[in-house]
Amino acid sequence: MILQNHYFSEICHDFKADYVKRDTPFFMESYHYHKTYEIYYCIEGERRLFLKDRIYHVTAGDLVFINKYELHSVNDWTTPGHARIVLSINDEWLESLNMGDIDIFSCFHRGIVVAETNPKQQEWVLNRLLEIVDEYNEKAFGSDIRLKAMTIDLLIALNRILDHCEDKTSPHSQKDKMISDIMQYLTEHYKEDFSLEKISLEFGYSKNYLCSLFKQVSGFSMVAYLNAIRVKEAQRLLKSTKHSIAEISEMTGYENITHFGRVFKEVTGCSPLSYRKKFSHK
Repeated sequence: MILQNHYFSEICHDFKADYVKRDTPFFMESYHYHKTYEIYYCIEGERRLFLKDRIYHVTAGDLVFINKYELHSVNDWTTPGHARIVLSINDEWLESLNMGDIDIFSCFHRGIVVAETNPKQQEWVLNRLLEIVDEYNEKAFGSDIRLKAMTIDLLIALNRILDHCEDKTSPHSQKDKMISDIMQYLTEHYKEDFSLEKISLEFGYSKNYLCSLFKQVSGFSMVAYLNAIRVKEAQRLLKSTKHSIAEISEMTGYENITHFGRVFKEVTGCSPLSYRKKFSHK
C-alpha cells in the first residue's frame, strides 16, 4: 500500500488519536509535514523513519517525537506489518489551560527524535495511549476537556522519561547511509539546478542505480524529496516576506514559474498566490 497526496497544509485539527495495525506493506509516497506536534509509538514491527535528512530504525517500544513543521516520512523497514499509535496535537488547542511557565511541549525540543523505553515505561505509555484513543473515539460528554487533561498528564510523564534518554542511534546498512547522504546533499543544494547527472557524478554511481536505490529504500523519488524541501521553503517565504512569486520561484530552485506553480499546487493543494492570501503574516 502506498499513501499518496500528503499535502503540506496549514489547516489542521486540534487533536487526533489514531491506532492502526497493518499486516501488508505500507509506504508513504513522499515527505510531508504538518502544523501539529506528533507522538508516534511503535507497538509491533519495525519502521524506517525519515526525518529531514536522517534515517532512524524504529522498533517496538520506541517513542518518536516529531516537531511541528519537520519534514518526515515513515515506511517499512524490512518485513511488512506493524501496529502503532499516533497522537497529533495542535499547541493552540491547549492554550486555554494556564500552565504557567511550564513548556509542556519541551519533549519535542530536546533533540531526541526516537527514545527507547524500558518494559515498565512501555506498559505505562501503551496503556495511557490506548485510554486516550478510546476517549477520542468515544466522543462522550466532556471528552474535549478530559482529552486535554489526559494529554497534559502524558506530556509531563514523557518529559520525565526523556530526562533519562538519549536520541536512539542504530547501525545502518551502506544503502541507508548513501540515501541519508543524498538527502543531506539535496537539503544543502536545493536552490541549485537539479539533474540526475550531477547526483551521479557527486556519488560515483549511475543515475539509474541511484534512482532505483532511493525509491527502494525510501518509497519515494529524489524529485519528490527535493520538491518537499523546496515547497516548504517557498511556503515560508510566501508567509513571511514580500518577495514576488517569481522571485520565490527562483529562490527555491525553480527557473520556470509555471512549473513552480504546478508543483506547489500538487504538494499543497492550492496555488502560491492563494496560499499567500490565506496565510501571509504581512
